Amino acid sequence: MKLRNEKLTLEIVAVILVFSIFSIVLLGYYSTALLGENVNPRFVKGDYEKLRAEAEKIGNPSASINETAKSVFVLTYHIVSKDEPKDDYEISYNQFKDNMFALKRLGFQTVKLEDLYPFLNGEKELPDKSFLITFDDGAKASFYNTDQILEVLNYTAVMFVITGNSFTENQSAYYLNETELIAVQKTGRWELESHTHESHFKVPIEGSIEYGPALTNKLWISEENRFETNQEFFTRVSTDLEKAKMLLETKLNKEVTSFALPYGDFGDKNNYAEAHSIIENLTTSMHKMVFYQFPMKDRLYKGNYAGENQDSYLVTRFASDSFRIPDELLERIEGSRTVELPYNENYLNYDRWPRISGQASFRNESMILTPLEDSIFTYLDGSYLWEDYDFSIRLDNDGASSVSLMSRLTPFNDYVSCQYNDSRLSLVTLNEDIHKKLVSVNMPENITLQIGTYLSMSVSGSSVKCFVNGYEMINSEVQNMSPNGGVGVKAEKFVDADKNFIFKDISIVGRESNGI
Repeated sequence: MKLRNEKLTLEIVAVILVFSIFSIVLLGYYSTALLGENVNPRFVKGDYEKLRAEAEKIGNPSASINETAKSVFVLTYHIVSKDEPKDDYEISYNQFKDNMFALKRLGFQTVKLEDLYPFLNGEKELPDKSFLITFDDGAKASFYNTDQILEVLNYTAVMFVITGNSFTENQSAYYLNETELIAVQKTGRWELESHTHESHFKVPIEGSIEYGPALTNKLWISEENRFETNQEFFTRVSTDLEKAKMLLETKLNKEVTSFALPYGDFGDKNNYAEAHSIIENLTTSMHKMVFYQFPMKDRLYKGNYAGENQDSYLVTRFASDSFRIPDELLERIEGSRTVELPYNENYLNYDRWPRISGQASFRNESMILTPLEDSIFTYLDGSYLWEDYDFSIRLDNDGASSVSLMSRLTPFNDYVSCQYNDSRLSLVTLNEDIHKKLVSVNMPENITLQIGTYLSMSVSGSSVKCFVNGYEMINSEVQNMSPNGGVGVKAEKFVDADKNFIFKDISIVGRESNGI
């Protein structure tokens, strides 16, 4: 009997020992927010006093900025790692620190969602160089490896949380849990918003080869050998979005105002044509701001501009994890900021001219466009607020048999265009996906799309003019044209197999400063 009791005692001690070891392991993962220090080997244990001293040397350059912001850019991050990044969704602690300190030195200052929303509807002015930092997914490393940096720089950030991964009994070593999220929110530096409940994953959308986001595609029900019905899709996604919002508001005692689309868009390539409009309508009806990733189909410009007063806004942001040195990030930021008239291209920053597809390069003060297919379209970022101006280029090769200059280009890809080929010149508009050819005339004799040919157009009020080598060929009034918008160039129907279109002498001059 005594031997049996001793054996039982040993078993109890063993169980207690195993439980204690397991508790210690869990404490290493989950108690950091409560202890206030980084004890997990995946997190950086920074020297806070040294970090603060470095930040104090910078001071507050943004305090001397007197200009107001014409647009606000938004940065997207996922993982800030202790070690070197493994892919384009990670950036190291040191790289993130260097980038943030560089922004601070140049006078850039973060704003909160409560500032961005009234800016977008025109009710609030923000200082120039205002921007927003966002982190997707709610990963532990996004907080523990960045919070000290944000604190010493007086920066804030938004974290979009996948609630199904954070508010769960099965605690994750990767995602912040409920206790941690409460502690994160209490810092006052972090705003916690929605990134779906359980819809941030990819599913087969055609056979078993191609995958797409679950939020914007119908799921395959294997046991019934079919896809979801329309009603099943709507019920699933609407329930998911509602649950994510409800959990955040209930658990954190806050209003959820914003949502970030998984994988960055509304699923423009999916197995259900109505998914885009359904998800857009659902997300914008539930949230004041819906964040998407640049580039997205039919959404231009990397900056966010003030517009008409409305209940909800689509907010663009650009991925920043892969910018590992300050110069790379600053080049992308500069390529998003508003530019003034007159404008003459300096052929230094490719990010100033985004492409829907294809590549751009600079050589000998010329721009070279190389399409992936049979056309390429590029536009001047930061030019959206321009109103009345003259826009001109000079051809530096004869690689394309059709060239279009675009003006009054809006974020929704509406524009007015002078379209040139060797025989005809046409004035065309695109408005809400509807093309209209308003005027068409013959090109001048002996003038073709060859090296040295000047193409230009002007917009002033509702008046549009098209020119070839300085000769006015079209002068027309265009109704329902946007009062402002930027410039773009499209080349198509390439002559040679190498498919290069080269142009130079890019110039845009305001009508008032041009004396007209």
